[in-house]
Amino acid sequence: MALTRPRAHQLSGVSAKSAVRVLSNSNVTLSGGTPATVDGVSLTIDDRILVTGQTTASENGLYRCTVAGSGSNGTWVRSRDGSHQGTIVAGMTCMITEGSTYADTLWKLTTDGAITIGTTALTFEQHTEVIYGPPGGSDTHVQFNDGGAYGGDAGLVYNKTTDALTISGDILNGQSDGVGNIGSSSVGFNTVHAKATSAQYADLAEIYKIDVECAPSTVVVFGGAEEITQSTISHDRKVAGVISTQPAHLMNSTAKGQPVALQGRVPCKVIGPIKQGELVVTSNIPGTAQRLDDNLYMPGQVIGKALETIEDDSVQTIEVVVGRL
Repeated sequence: MALTRPRAHQLSGVSAKSAVRVLSNSNVTLSGGTPATVDGVSLTIDDRILVTGQTTASENGLYRCTVAGSGSNGTWVRSRDGSHQGTIVAGMTCMITEGSTYADTLWKLTTDGAITIGTTALTFEQHTEVIYGPPGGSDTHVQFNDGGAYGGDAGLVYNKTTDALTISGDILNGQSDGVGNIGSSSVGFNTVHAKATSAQYADLAEIYKIDVECAPSTVVVFGGAEEITQSTISHDRKVAGVISTQPAHLMNSTAKGQPVALQGRVPCKVIGPIKQGELVVTSNIPGTAQRLDDNLYMPGQVIGKALETIEDDSVQTIEVVVGRL
């Protein structure tokens, strides 16, 4: 995960060391046997190295290169800020600036309690922490920690042990309204547990295979060469619904076909006259609805109820409430 470098004022209360050039995560001979290249970086004299992979863990810590050598005959000694009592303490953090694998990663000393350099076994772990501090020093930040109980005012905490994000507060869209997605069309989430959802659009729709693609607001029936087709006869009991314009919830979203509004309000092509609240059925005009003729009523014919009125016999697109009515 790419990291944002923390500013000094954001790390108050944390033993943050000056950045090192590279991280050595495997056992090396520190005197007369250190490699000339670490994590793809060729070392030069006085380069700082964070050593984390020694077999004898008390050898881990902060070092500088005193002999670059060639091959595996260099020498590293402990750096001034990591060589005497009190310079290495529990919770120490250090940023790595270069390397094929570890560039721009943050590492934390996870050894607790009093530390005696050269005696205490030191354990470092990658600490994927991101602290955002807007100009002006706001307390708002996002922090990923290594797990366990975590205090403070972090709004988002990643627990490595449970592989879960804990959020305290709302999730807000930092982009424009209606821009951005959760997941993608190819990689989605599984179950969403929530008390309620809210959407800008109005209908519940499902994808059905259609023989000839139709424009939104077209009335369709079950049948044709595929699952649905455009309506063509009046008071058809095979009516399926209306092609959705912008469904609020789309079922079978990855299937091939078109979304048919099954519940909710949806724009629909209707020939008048019709009054608000009257029942809507198919008509003889392809893909167009009309007012129900009570004398021709049979169960299964009704698409929904008109939300608007058409005074004359023109074809207009009006909103209709579809579903079981």
